[in-house]
Amino acid sequence: MKNMMTELPSMLRFATFVLACVASTGVASAQAASFTIFGPRCQPTIAPELPLSAVTLPRIGTTFTLRTDGSWQSFASSGTTLFLIGDSRTRWGALPLPFDMSALSSVGLRYYCTLQVAPSIVFALPVRQGARAPFDVQLPIPAQSSLVGVRVYQQSHMFLFGIGEVEAIASQGGEAVIGL
Repeated sequence: MKNMMTELPSMLRFATFVLACVASTGVASAQAASFTIFGPRCQPTIAPELPLSAVTLPRIGTTFTLRTDGSWQSFASSGTTLFLIGDSRTRWGALPLPFDMSALSSVGLRYYCTLQVAPSIVFALPVRQGARAPFDVQLPIPAQSSLVGVRVYQQSHMFLFGIGEVEAIASQGGEAVIGL
């Protein structure tokens, strides 16, 4: 115990030095991985909401898994779920976000909700009637410390093909902060 007590001040000085070095690089404030939901809730008239969630947190060297509920497909015979992954929630080129997608209703598409994310990557998953499992997308995150603190945005959209028309719904947006 005596050795520990005599070494404690030097260990504290070393720990303080390490923390100061980490803080000066800006890494300490961005180490926690997180996932939060943003944007308005969709209020479809004929079906439930389309929830988006993180199964795992986005940490370097791991796989980040996103999930959306597939319960909406019971309202149509087939369709497609799109997972949008992007680097902005404020602009998509010249288009300010969020963007009201109901403007597309004039072209034969009944669209509910808003576009919350500027899509850079789009994953398309088929929707089949009767398959009620959630839809997951897995995103491997390289073990590169330069990714710590990077923000990535997600949103899911589901297009359902009925008789004579297409209906679409979107989730709220998701913001993932990559951490350790």
